[in-house]
Amino acid sequence: DGRWLLFAAGREGRSGLYRAAIAADGSVGAPQALAGDGGRHEERGPALSADGRQLLFARQQGRGAGWDLFVASLDAQGVRGPATALQALNSPADETDGDWLGSAGAVAFSRGSGDTAQVWTSGCAWTGAALQPIGLSFNQASGWTGAPVVDNAKPGEMMVASSAAKSPRAGGVDVYRLAVPKVAAVPACMQ
Repeated sequence: DGRWLLFAAGREGRSGLYRAAIAADGSVGAPQALAGDGGRHEERGPALSADGRQLLFARQQGRGAGWDLFVASLDAQGVRGPATALQALNSPADETDGDWLGSAGAVAFSRGSGDTAQVWTSGCAWTGAALQPIGLSFNQASGWTGAPVVDNAKPGEMMVASSAAKSPRAGGVDVYRLAVPKVAAVPACMQ
């Protein structure tokens, strides 16, 4: 919404979620922790829903355990409610870097293991409806494409990073801009 910068930062040996107010002159205020579990788990990749009430993020469940997607309510004061694992999206691979696709509960996220990743979408974060990898020639299971981010200044566009595309630098990691993938709307998806 242009009022907050959401980010993950490493403090006290593990990464946690924070927000900082953006002033009218563009200056960034002091960080405010978005701690919901007392800092027991590493968390990263925060994304706020269009209505500002749902926080989507990745959490590592414990030493050596993989990353999974979670959602928690967030009030205007930055108080975070209990986190709920998005079981319909989470798999034995790592799910990270989620972002909301509009206001109806659809999401895009990275899924991968080791040196491979793909960008996936779902029409509903809670049910996993229409769960599939996005249709890009370089979004293949054998390559690395990830970190989907919707451009809030241009909500119909998103960016992904990839080392699997053939150009402009084969083998390097580049950022690509594309149209937000169309996903089937799921009635009453938002929790």
